[in-house]
Amino acid sequence: MVAHLLWEQRAAGSNPVIPIFLFRFVESEKLKALFKKIFSFLSLLVGMVILLWIGYNHFIQIQPQAQGRNPIPPLIFCLVMISYGIRPLLPKLLRHTPKSRKPNPETYKHLRGEAFRLIPDELSIIKTESDDTVFEVIMESHYSGAIATLIAFLHGEASIYLSTGSAVIGGGQHQTVQQAAREMNLLAQQYIGSCKPTQDYPLPSPGEIMFYLRTKANLYTISVLESELGKSPLLPLFSAGQNVITQIRLVTNISKATQGS
Repeated sequence: MVAHLLWEQRAAGSNPVIPIFLFRFVESEKLKALFKKIFSFLSLLVGMVILLWIGYNHFIQIQPQAQGRNPIPPLIFCLVMISYGIRPLLPKLLRHTPKSRKPNPETYKHLRGEAFRLIPDELSIIKTESDDTVFEVIMESHYSGAIATLIAFLHGEASIYLSTGSAVIGGGQHQTVQQAAREMNLLAQQYIGSCKPTQDYPLPSPGEIMFYLRTKANLYTISVLESELGKSPLLPLFSAGQNVITQIRLVTNISKATQGS
C-alpha cells in the first residue's frame, strides 16, 4: 500500500480528498513516453550487443575478417547508441532520494520521540522565529492496524514514520517537499487558538486523526474523528498534510517503505 493513500480516502461526507495526480497525464503523453522508453531500451541493447561483438572479435578471439579493420568508427557508433539509451536513466541514478529505513518497530518509537523532543534552536533557520510561531506540525492516524506519523517543519524538512518500523526521511532535500511543508506550518498557525496546550503526546485512538503543533513556547494538540473530517474545520490542515505526503511520494519510492503495513 502506498503511504500517500494512508489518509487520502479518510475524508467523509461531500468533500473527499481525491488523488488528482492520477489523472495528470493524458493518453497521448503516455504513449509518447512509452515509445521513447522502448526506443531508448532498444538503442541501449543494440549498442551493448555490437560493443561486445567488436570486443570479442578484435581483442579476445581475433577473427580473420577483422584483421586490418579499424574498430574506431563502430566503437563510436556503439557509444552513441549506448549514451542515447542510458540518458533517460541518468536523472534517476544521479538524483538524491530520501532514505528509506528497514522496518523495525523500535525505530518508530525512537524517531517519533525525537520529533517531539527536538530543540528548536537546533534548527538554525528557526532561531529567528518568535516563541509563538509554529515551527513543526505532526499529523497521525491509524491505518490497517498501524499508525502513520507525518512530520513537517517550517524550514521545509519532512518525513513519514510508520509504527511497523518503516520510515522515509530527508524529503526536505527536494524543493517541492520544502514548499508543501512550509505551507502546512503556515496554515497550522491559524489553528493555534483552537488547540489546547499539552505536555503529553499520546498516539491517536482508532478512528481519530491527531495533530500536534509545536512552537518554542508550547506544544499544542487538536484532533478530529475520521468520520467527521469532511465537515471539520481541520480539513484544510489535513489536506495540507496530504500534499506533503504526495510530494514525498513523488520523489521517492515510498511503497518500499510501507511494506508490511
